[in-house]
Formats: sequence, C-alpha cells, structure tokens
Amino acid sequence: LPNRFTFGGRDDATTRDWFKLAREKGGVIWSDAHLFKNKDALGITAASPAYNIKGEFDGGFTVLY
Repeated sequence: LPNRFTFGGRDDATTRDWFKLAREKGGVIWSDAHLFKNKDALGITAASPAYNIKGEFDGGFTVLY
C-alpha cells in the first residue's frame, strides 16, 4: 500500500481525526457528527485500522454516512 492516500489530490487522510483515532484504538471508531469536507452535508464517519500479514499497522478503511 502507498504511504499516503489522497482524496482527489487535495487531502492527506493520515492527518484526519478518524484515521488517528482508529489507529490509536486499534479498532473501529465512529466520529461525532460533522460537516463533510467540500459538501454542505452533515454526517458521521466509521473508520477501522488495517494491518498487514505481520500484524503491523498498514493503513485504514473508512465509510462515510
């Protein structure tokens, strides 16, 4: 996996609160309600860390609701 993921070349997911919290917790997190970036919509985010076959942190997954 690449070291950094971007959203349309404008954003670094590793700097987002949901990414940091999921990594720190080591499991699924749910964000507080927030305005989505670049949209006029309120929502929440679910995020989970991803680990490689050695059990090392390798990134994260997210779903926006």
